[in-house]
Amino acid sequence: MNNLIEDRVNPIKLLEIRNGINHRYQNQFSKRVRSIVTSLIVLALLVSLSTIVYYNRSEKAEAIGFGLGNNYEEVIALNQSLAGNVPLSLTNISTSNMAGDKRVVALLIFLEKYKSPMAQPSVARTFVESADKYGFGDKWYLLPAISGIESAFGRLIPYYRNISSYNAWGWSGGSKYGRWSYFASWEDAVDQVSRGIAEGYSDTNFDPEKMMARYCPPCALPENNRIWARTVKLYMNEQIEIYKSL
Repeated sequence: MNNLIEDRVNPIKLLEIRNGINHRYQNQFSKRVRSIVTSLIVLALLVSLSTIVYYNRSEKAEAIGFGLGNNYEEVIALNQSLAGNVPLSLTNISTSNMAGDKRVVALLIFLEKYKSPMAQPSVARTFVESADKYGFGDKWYLLPAISGIESAFGRLIPYYRNISSYNAWGWSGGSKYGRWSYFASWEDAVDQVSRGIAEGYSDTNFDPEKMMARYCPPCALPENNRIWARTVKLYMNEQIEIYKSL
């Protein structure tokens, strides 16, 4: 009995017991910390994977065109592969809401040829009305032409998750979703970009050659062989020819 009491009150024994308990709790705490850290790592990986999936369309858009002058060749090749032999008629185009303007008709034919999602009467009409409103109505074909080199006529545009930017011009700024501008609709995009073009490029008389150094600085470098301006002018001339044939 005396030995048992001595064992119970033996400070060395108590210290050993206390140390054992502390060690056990430390191990449990470490396991919990490791478990939490592991869970956080797994969560981070899942978030990263989700981000990759959500932004896949946007990254693809930014990889081809959108201010990256050295990839404009890919956009041009895509346009050529999409281009159809659209007759100079309204066979495949709704004639509603055209307001009797041949420019709208020409735009619809042109955009339909390249399978553009903007090949809609309301969008074509907005191109024309916005050009008139902001003072470059004689260059109504400018914005559609720029969309060709920047986004394959609206086919390669940024997305945030499932939200479309409706940004076919590589327009940047004023967005909570990242670098590129986001608009409410094609019509909204056309109107806002038209206003921006009018405000920022009126001194160039909306000549692609003069616009290029500001709109796409890398494209103005000698090694890029004026690809931006040349292609924009090509699409402008194509629209003019369609208009003249109507």
